[in-house]
Amino acid sequence: LTAADRQDGAVYLRSALPQYEFSLVLVENDSPAYHHASFELKDEAELEASLERLKAAGRTPKHQVDLPWKRAFFMEDVDGLLSEWYVPRRAKRNLSLRGNVPLSLAV
Repeated sequence: LTAADRQDGAVYLRSALPQYEFSLVLVENDSPAYHHASFELKDEAELEASLERLKAAGRTPKHQVDLPWKRAFFMEDVDGLLSEWYVPRRAKRNLSLRGNVPLSLAV
């Protein structure tokens, strides 16, 4: 892995696979921890349809994120581990513009 980008306490690491912008993000924290795995959805319509299916099943995302560079929701499994379901947007990622969104959710 090689560093692809560094911003506001986050380092984006890229693998040799050209289809992925980055494979791993390391975020500054007071103690080491695993935060979440991410899964890209087809488009925003699929993301919204996924949220509707979850609602119909009585499930609620732990977090939702709506930023210029991504739209995402986070689910927590029975072990307390998070998964992110997201759609990238065209805007360039700028973590200093994340507002009140925690860094670990904005990356």
